[in-house]
Amino acid sequence: MASVDSTTLSVSGRLRSGDLLHAGLAVILLLGVWSVGGLEVSTGKVSSVEAMNGSTVLLPCTYSSCIGIKDLHFNWHFDDNGTMDKLCEGDIPMEGVEPRVSVFHDRVEFVGSSKTNNISILLWNITFDDQGKYICFAKNPKEKNRNHSAVFTLRVVDQSMCHMHTPAHTWYTKKQTKKTNFILMNHIMRVYILSSVYFLSPSCQLFLPHKLFPSLHFFSEGD
Repeated sequence: MASVDSTTLSVSGRLRSGDLLHAGLAVILLLGVWSVGGLEVSTGKVSSVEAMNGSTVLLPCTYSSCIGIKDLHFNWHFDDNGTMDKLCEGDIPMEGVEPRVSVFHDRVEFVGSSKTNNISILLWNITFDDQGKYICFAKNPKEKNRNHSAVFTLRVVDQSMCHMHTPAHTWYTKKQTKKTNFILMNHIMRVYILSSVYFLSPSCQLFLPHKLFPSLHFFSEGD
């Protein structure tokens, strides 16, 4: 029988240990890449808003995935003192295809679009009972049903508590068919809706994320 010296066994053992180490590092790297590229939802840099009683608020939410989506499912819930009240839900078959949305609340309107990865909603004519946490949730079957959620907090205040500033310019629309108070990022505006396009008449200085509403148009007093 051939003999195997201790040096050969030692070298062989080190090779096997090295192979296992490299395999382990490869798995860790793959998991890290998967984690970085996974589905995420976000309510933006500002995760809360203070809105006036009787106004309409935007509850913002966007999603992102480095590997894309397929049959993405999303929903909105209101945390009513521990009871989760579903406001709406929808499914996006693939990127660029508009979602099929079901709304379960008469004052909720879906205003998102898959073209901008936007699954935001409007909450009309808010009351003090609407104050609380709103959860935006999404699940992506393309990522083995990976899911993620984000929370947006709404605080409702009386009109007398709102501090307004005189605007430098006043905007309006020539054709105004429906109007309501609209609150976004702590700024109070007047919204006019015409043919599914949102026109704003700000009553204070404002910052408006163009990414959420790319079709906004403004008319100055001279137009």
